[in-house]
Amino acid sequence: MNNQLIATEKANILIVDDTLENLRLLSNMLTQEGYKVRGVPKGQKAIATAQLAPPDLILLDIMMPEMDGFEVCQQLKASEKTREIPVIFLSALNETLDKIKAFSIGGVDYITKPFHVEEVLARVENQLRLRSLQKQLLQQNNILQKEIRERLVLEKRLRDSEAEMRGFFEAMSDIVLFINREDNSFKIAPTNPDRFYPPDTDILGQTIELFSGEKAEIFKSKIEQVLEIQQPINFEYSLELENRQIWFIASIAPTSENTVVWVARDISDRYLAEAAQKRRAAMDRLLGNISRAFLDQDIDTAIHFTLSKIGEYTASDRSYIIRFCDQQKYLSMTHEWCAETAEYQKELLQEIPVETFPWMYAQLLLGKTVDIADVDNLPPEAVADKTALTSVSTRALINIPLLHRNQLVGCIGIVTAYTPKQWTEEEINLLKLVGEIVAISLARNDAEIARQQATQAAFAASKAKSEFLANMSHELRTPLTAILGLSEVLLDETFGPLTPKQHQKLATIEQSGKHLLELINDILDLSKIEAGKMELQLALTDILGLCNASLAFVRQQAHQKRIQLNCQVPPQIGKIEIDERRMRQVLINLLSNAVKFTPEGGEVWIEVQGDRDREIVQFSVVDTGIGIAPQAINKLFRPFVQLDGALNRRYAGTGLGLALVRQVVELHGGSVSLESEVGKGSRFTVSVPWRQKSEAIAHPESCISYPYCFNLNQVLIVEDSAPAAEQVAHYLLELGVKNYTIHSLGTGTTEAALQLNPDAIILDLQLPDRSGWDVLAQLRSEQKTQHIPILIVSVADEPARTGDLDLCEYLVKPFSRHQFQLALRKLIAKRDSTDNPTPPIQTTPLILLAEDNETTIYTIVEYLEVKGYRMATALNGLQAVQMTKQLKPDLVLMDIQMPEMDGLEATRQIRADGEIAATPIIALTALALPGDQEKCLEAGANEYLTKPVSLKKLSDAIAQFLAD
Repeated sequence: MNNQLIATEKANILIVDDTLENLRLLSNMLTQEGYKVRGVPKGQKAIATAQLAPPDLILLDIMMPEMDGFEVCQQLKASEKTREIPVIFLSALNETLDKIKAFSIGGVDYITKPFHVEEVLARVENQLRLRSLQKQLLQQNNILQKEIRERLVLEKRLRDSEAEMRGFFEAMSDIVLFINREDNSFKIAPTNPDRFYPPDTDILGQTIELFSGEKAEIFKSKIEQVLEIQQPINFEYSLELENRQIWFIASIAPTSENTVVWVARDISDRYLAEAAQKRRAAMDRLLGNISRAFLDQDIDTAIHFTLSKIGEYTASDRSYIIRFCDQQKYLSMTHEWCAETAEYQKELLQEIPVETFPWMYAQLLLGKTVDIADVDNLPPEAVADKTALTSVSTRALINIPLLHRNQLVGCIGIVTAYTPKQWTEEEINLLKLVGEIVAISLARNDAEIARQQATQAAFAASKAKSEFLANMSHELRTPLTAILGLSEVLLDETFGPLTPKQHQKLATIEQSGKHLLELINDILDLSKIEAGKMELQLALTDILGLCNASLAFVRQQAHQKRIQLNCQVPPQIGKIEIDERRMRQVLINLLSNAVKFTPEGGEVWIEVQGDRDREIVQFSVVDTGIGIAPQAINKLFRPFVQLDGALNRRYAGTGLGLALVRQVVELHGGSVSLESEVGKGSRFTVSVPWRQKSEAIAHPESCISYPYCFNLNQVLIVEDSAPAAEQVAHYLLELGVKNYTIHSLGTGTTEAALQLNPDAIILDLQLPDRSGWDVLAQLRSEQKTQHIPILIVSVADEPARTGDLDLCEYLVKPFSRHQFQLALRKLIAKRDSTDNPTPPIQTTPLILLAEDNETTIYTIVEYLEVKGYRMATALNGLQAVQMTKQLKPDLVLMDIQMPEMDGLEATRQIRADGEIAATPIIALTALALPGDQEKCLEAGANEYLTKPVSLKKLSDAIAQFLAD
């Protein structure tokens, strides 16, 4: 009542009457009762006033000029803004038809004039109260509709009638229960009873215990919880209905101290979808772990891991792999996993004829999956298979064929030993996916075994060849020693004077013997290089002295043909680091050929040029001889090849000289090029890296290996020279790029690029079958390869031709490690500026390795890069100190025995520098004498490890220091 009085006291009432006395009377009366009253004498003004500020109630006279009350009411009810305002008619008209019309057009009440004040007040209050109740009812209905849409706890006040309540519940899709705590009885709203219990179920007199069975105690505890806290709760549960597990989410809300409303929704579809998603995620994790096992572990460990995982995942008793052998005549179980409750059968299944399982073998041969839920139900044609399977404790199985190049090589299977099992589609698909991984891994392992066997065979053949050459060297050199020695003695007339004819014959014998010795030496040297056994003895060599000594060797031959010899060496070149003996051999070979093929009266000279920017030195042997035809140039550097028979007869030789020249130069990391014109002469140019030991540390960044900053997963190397390709591959490995493919011909390069989709291409221009420029043009014309970054390498200095090509860099042979890294960085920077203008930030720890042994550097750098570290290398203690200052590494690995400055002194200098003094240092040394550890620690090392160091122990020590 109080709420209603508050509502009426604040009500706004509009009075419409053309009789001013009635207007004043009603206004005064209602104002005294606390209402806000507005009065208007005309119908049109009443409509305008109601539109401008809608009142809570209108008292409307019927008999008015211009527009009567009926028309005013009709216009008010026609407007959305005013149609809900209750209208009470005031009129002297007392006919029944007038009253009917008033109610039919929307009036809520009808008061006849003359009226009584108390009656007007009572009817006004009644209509305002009804209006207030209607507003409250509308608000509650909106709240309930919102709760229904959001599927929250349904709370509903009892309606005036059972019909309204039933209509409400029948509109719901959820299950609604009203539960009484005192007797655990419940009422079920008539929403969807068939979803909760069968239609013929007797629900009269049911209680929670009788209706819910074993879940009753759980349900009662939830009800108690809600009534105790007087707050709604949500929870999920399942019921077994008609042999099917149904999942519900329930919202329980209190309706009084002892009763709750329980609203349940069937979420079985969602639950099953979530469960399926979890199984898929588990399967994806399982397949990922299996794939990593084959990448990280040996084949047997990976297979045993795989079999155990799929056996456990499918709740099988055994899992296994069977391989076919001897042209698929026999089968053997190579790997088996067994649950604790089952027995191993591997020993019984070795070299079994395939006819033992004829039906199953025929299915596998067709590439079909063998799915047996129960061996007792096998078809009649599988009687032999049933007998064999029963003998090895098999009741149900799946066998998936393992195929390599569409050939059956084996199968992978899972088994239940004692009970039948209906295998699910998920289990079959899982085994198929695992089978593909296993088949690929087995094929790779078989190929690796074949490769190792081939390598061993090649090694054995190479060893036999080396032993044969060593024996032949001894057998050939022994008689030649006697021949040349006796010839020399006789020519010196030790045993008496000789006639001129005898001198001539002995000179011929001596010359032929020396020529034969040169041929033997060339053959042995070439064989050493091919076997990878020739090691260069690098030392600082005076270039002018080297050239003069080489010219002296051919001076007599040139003098006989009146050929003029000359040498041009710039004084600033001085000394460079090369193998002096081998480089002299190269120059003598080239000079000998130049003199041999230059007519009498011609010229032969050596021309040396140095290029500091490119860090190369070029030796050019130039002649004015017969020249070489362009089509013959590609044959020149092949062993045992001469240009044609006529030349072979005219100019003696084996054709080994230029092949040996090329091999020796490439061992230096250089290259050989040729320019020639028939009838005018030739220019052979040998380019080698310009190395000088006096340069302590020119570019510290050149020693840094960035395993991840290049972001190169696959690189295609197009290079016909095996040493040059190996040099590029070695530089790529130092940069952390482990996936590369070498393609030795221009033909097929585009197809290889389309197949590999490399991140970069290293392209040599001098290819045996076609020009590298043609290959480049073809790559740029193909849509899928035109945006691949290409690093062009060539002995010819023609970088201008790449000016109009995007994503290209040019590098002239021979090149150093630093030049290669710079060119590659420029190339990748161009790519990254196109794809991603913001370069990646290196966040992995940087480790500086101070070590002078190349094998140790390669081993440690490769291992730590795989562990995710960035690596930098210093070759002596002086470099170590300088690079620590410049690079600020996170940790230093310091070898103790190094040239120029040992590791102890380098450690002391690092500790004396305030900016780098805190850098952790781990000392590495091959010495383990008493007191060595103390010396290292006194110098400032944090840790001391002796060589050969365990890489795992080293990695653990690094991780410990970086963690601190």
